[in-house]
Amino acid sequence: MVKLSEAFAAVLLHKLRSGKGTVVTLRPMEIIKLANDLGYCIELNPTYATVMRHLLELLRRHYPAEVTVGRRVIYTFNVGELRELSGLTPRELARLLIMMERVTPA
Repeated sequence: MVKLSEAFAAVLLHKLRSGKGTVVTLRPMEIIKLANDLGYCIELNPTYATVMRHLLELLRRHYPAEVTVGRRVIYTFNVGELRELSGLTPRELARLLIMMERVTPA
């Protein structure tokens, strides 16, 4: 789980830092593909896509996101909302995600 959390964090940070718009869109399978491009060796399979979706839901509990459910599930976050995360390393953000999982917001 830690490795997947770190891969997820790396993709999120990559999208935040390289994005030019005001929103970040993420799809569970796209996260796995991008994570592999960033050097994380993750299998492209439905089980890992479910983990990525879980991490997206976790992030959504703390930062508002619009979710589009169609043939593919797409999460759209506002870049401004996530700006505070962009200064973290993937490992730090992964740790934060794991802490978020233990504490649900009121």
